[in-house]
Amino acid sequence: MSAYFEALALAVRPSGVRVTNIRFGFVDTKMAQGPFRPFLRSTDWAVKIVVRALSGKAIRVTWPHRLVPLVKLLR
Repeated sequence: MSAYFEALALAVRPSGVRVTNIRFGFVDTKMAQGPFRPFLRSTDWAVKIVVRALSGKAIRVTWPHRLVPLVKLLR
């Protein structure tokens, strides 16, 4: 999914459309109710990350930074 969104971001960039792939740990919502929820964060925290990511021009945002090595390993 990440590879698709990142390729899409590069493909539509010339037309002025921006795509940002935001990847963060578990956010305290109804969807994240399993027994294993590492780095659980509040919805307010998630909103701040999304707003910050969309105000920039990054194609990919991974938060917390401790997840970056794990995400790269899982590729």
